Amino acid sequence: MRAAYEDAYRTARPDPGAFAWRLHASFFPYGDFTSFAHVFARFVDEVDTEKVTALIIGRWMWGEDDLEVTAQEPVGVLVEHADRFPALRALFLGELVQEEAEISWIQQCDVTPLLAAFPRLEELRVRGGNGLEFPA
Repeated sequence: MRAAYEDAYRTARPDPGAFAWRLHASFFPYGDFTSFAHVFARFVDEVDTEKVTALIIGRWMWGEDDLEVTAQEPVGVLVEHADRFPALRALFLGELVQEEAEISWIQQCDVTPLLAAFPRLEELRVRGGNGLEFPA
């Protein structure tokens, strides 16, 4: 069933700039885990990222110590691949729902590199304040 869904998606792919894309690490029952880096790599391989205008970064961590993991990984991955997103205008970092983590548990980092990497951003939203750095 999953393969049929993925094949249908590949042939009927929507306009990448028509909506915001939400990327997040996945955890499935029985220990299956897909890291944020893996999800992001698959995204840039399968989607025409030059047309993407909005990204929503959800949960980037899973596991026993996940509440100690900062947003450094998604920030670093985004900065590293910034040239693949020339149309990006909106970015939301830390879109975690209550079932995933309380807002006060979200561990952020210095988000200034995002502004340097995406100078055409019109909107940057960051959820969570622990460890958040945003120098002038």
